[in-house]
Order: sequence, then structure tokens, then C-alpha cells
Amino acid sequence: MAPSGKTQHHKRIEFLLQRHSLNDDSQRQLLEDLAKLDPTINKKYLAWILKHYRAGWRGTMPQRERIFNNLKRFEELKQFGGKKAFVLGLKLKGYDPDIFEFDPQTLAQLIRKTCSTLAAEKERRRIVKGELVLCSGAEIAYQDQRFTVVRIRSESALLKLSRAGRWCTRNSIYFSPWDDESEYELPFDLVFEKGRAQYLVNKPEVKDRFNRGLSDSSRQEILAITRRACDGFDQAEWQVNRAIKNKQRLSEENERRLIAYPGFATRYAVFVLRRPWPAFEQEVKLNRISPYCAVDYAIKAKRGRWQRAEKVIFRTKGSLRQYSEFFGLPLPPTIAVGKRQRMVELAVSNDRDRDLERELASKPRLQSDYLRTVAGMASNRVTDAQRIKVRSFFVAPRNQEPWEFVQALRLIGLLSSRVYCLEPLISKDPTWSLEYAIKVTRRRFKAGEVSITACPNAAVTYAVHVIKDRWFVAEPGIRQDSSAWAAYSRAFRVPF
Repeated sequence: MAPSGKTQHHKRIEFLLQRHSLNDDSQRQLLEDLAKLDPTINKKYLAWILKHYRAGWRGTMPQRERIFNNLKRFEELKQFGGKKAFVLGLKLKGYDPDIFEFDPQTLAQLIRKTCSTLAAEKERRRIVKGELVLCSGAEIAYQDQRFTVVRIRSESALLKLSRAGRWCTRNSIYFSPWDDESEYELPFDLVFEKGRAQYLVNKPEVKDRFNRGLSDSSRQEILAITRRACDGFDQAEWQVNRAIKNKQRLSEENERRLIAYPGFATRYAVFVLRRPWPAFEQEVKLNRISPYCAVDYAIKAKRGRWQRAEKVIFRTKGSLRQYSEFFGLPLPPTIAVGKRQRMVELAVSNDRDRDLERELASKPRLQSDYLRTVAGMASNRVTDAQRIKVRSFFVAPRNQEPWEFVQALRLIGLLSSRVYCLEPLISKDPTWSLEYAIKVTRRRFKAGEVSITACPNAAVTYAVHVIKDRWFVAEPGIRQDSSAWAAYSRAFRVPF
């Protein structure tokens, strides 16, 4: 037993010495040294440190500092509340995780993930409360004593800061930068009025945080403020246009800032410098430059191969071909580019590529890529022209047709006519049977009615759109679902 009057720190060391039969002074000194890695007063994590030390962990000085910091953060998170902290980070047993469930590496991963999750949750709450939060793709474009304008130039920033125009739980505007039918385009402006409200601005439209319009005078005031706004993108565009017009170089500081906008930097190098720009080549972030901008810089400014950016250039067929032809290079034998190029050519031509067809028929992932290529063609005429050809090698007689073929055939619209060899497979699934009956047969699909009756909602849709009358065989199954039975009763005036 340890003598009375000793601190909990010394009592824990005495306990560990007795438990592990460590009696010599060197072992006691070792425990004293390891205790320095435990940030708690009573050294509650000393047994955990000793366990991993005896298992072979030694740790350099920086690693020991990280262990100290991780244990300190672990203790703080437990004091903060296990349920709030650790359930957000990792799914663990209970709300008070045991330190012995981790080793130094997994402990560091837990702390890192939990802290990042808590930071994201804290940031989300600040956004919901209407506080000013910045992220990648958003920048303060104007600020005075009353208004602050944040200009949003990326979809991810828009989704994060304004939930794509959705304020609180109210109705949302529809936005997609990739959809031609969308009436909204980037950038958006998020306007903070000091002590009052927030507004989301896109072109002439202004909405408050409850998705309500403003009076005409308030709307004109907000629009006037946004017209004064100017972020880094606007400044770079103005500087490049002025430099091209005056045929004068920018200052060294402005050139360095311009590198953050690769599109404008490429125009500046092509039309103003007209020679290689070493700072741009080395410092530009390749994930932000487009393949065609990289090709333009290599051909028109550098006038030589830009090897650092070739991975970006090889991503698309057009930039790859333009770059290779200009510098007299053979097309790189990259599987992804080569197959995708052959897929596009196969989709738009009337010729057959037997080797690629055999490869497509044996690999479901390539089938999906090819069919999406065909389905994504701009013209329905092109897609229609491929149906007979695709049918010849995707619906060829086999011992057993893979289920993925049904989805593939639907993707390219082949199911506009009956495919008898696939009907046994289609009949096994209620959703496919229902769609096949409505869009293809346009009459009762007897083979699929057994599976449809097992799904109440599908049975109601089948009765309404295909049978167009009461379906007595399916009524017992439909009654099991109250919402489906309510819809069925309304459709055929059956007593509820």
C-alpha cells in the first residue's frame, strides 16, 4: 500500500508498479517520464500510455507532443459531453468512449474527425442564425457601416451558405448551373444588413431569409448596393481587360494575385505577355484550370509542352487531340481516354467495333458508361439510330440475362417496344413491371401482375393507368396500406 498523504499521481504510479511487478528505480523513473504525457491532474491515462509503451510504442518528441495534445482534447471532449461530441464523430459504444478502445493512431483519427465534425456543426448553426460565414467560393465584395455583400461564385458555396436559396424551412428557388432550363445563374449575392435582415440576390430578384419578396424601394436599394460590389474575380477581369486594351503589363503584385484565376491568367499570358510565364506555370493550382485554358497557354504563350499540366489536358478528347497534333505527339495510351473516345465514336457512327462490343458485353461498368454516353447525346435522333445496333449485342441470346441489362435498356429508351426475351426478368420486379406495362405494352402485363400485387402503391397505379377499373384481386393487399387504399378509394369511389 502507498503511504498516506501521497497525491493521486503518486498513488497511480505505485499501483502500476505493483500490478506489473516493476520494482526497480529505473522503472519508476520511466513511469514518471510517461506521466508527463498525461495532461490530467490524477494521471488517469497513464495506464493506457504504459500499455502501448510496453507493446513497442516509443514515439519521437513531436509524436509525444501530439499524444499529449490528443489526450488533452479527448478529455475536453468528454467534459464537453460525450453524446454531443463523440456521436457526431464516430459511432462508438455508449456516449463515454473508453480510452483503451484506441491506440495512438486511431485516437488521433478520432480527435481529428470529431473536431472537424463539431467545427462543421458549429459553422452550420452560425449560418442558420444569420451570422456572416465565409467559405471557398464566397468572398466579401462590399462592406460599409450598414451593409455587407458576400459574392457567391460556386454551387457548393451556394448550397452551404444559402441552401440553394432555401431559407429556414420555407420554399426554395430552383437552381442548377448545369441545367439550361434554370432561370438562375451564378454569381449570387448574399447581403447582410446590420441589425436587421439577410437578402439573397440574383440578377433583379431579391428575397429575404423567409423567401419573401421586398417592396420596390427596398429592392432597388439592395440592387444598388450589389452593383457597387466587386470581388477578386471582378477585379481580375477588369485588370486583364485593361491590360489587353492598353497592351501594358500589370504590376508584380497584381500578376501574383492574377494566378488565383487561371482563366484570366491564361488570357493575360496569351494577349499581353506572349511568352512563357514561369510563376504561373509553377504556382497555378491544376484543379482550378480547365484543359482548354492549359492548351491555349502551352500553344500560344509557352509555345512548348507544359508537362506539369498534361494530366489536366489529357482529361478531354478535344484538348488531348489539339495538344497532341500541335506538338506532334502520339495519342497517349490511356485506357480511360481511349475507351471513352471509342465509345463516343461507336455511339455516333453506323460502323461496328467488334472488339469494344465484346469488352462492353463482358464488363457491366463499361456497359453503363457506354449507355450513359448514348443516352446523353444531344439529339434523340442519334439515340434512336443506335437502338437496333445496341439490341444486337446487349440483347443477344444468352443462358441468363444479367439484371443490369434491363436498366441499361431503359436508359437508352430501348423499351419503347416489347423485348420478349427480357419479360421474365422484368416480371420479377413490381416497379419494372409497372413501368413496362405503362410505357411499352400499354395494356395489362399478365406476367408481372403477381409481383405488382405485392406492392400496394404499384398496384394502385397499375389499376388506375393500365386496368382503368377496380382490380379486385389486388384489393386485399392494397387494404394493408392506408395511404394506398385511400388513393384507390378516391380513384374508384370505393367506401374507405
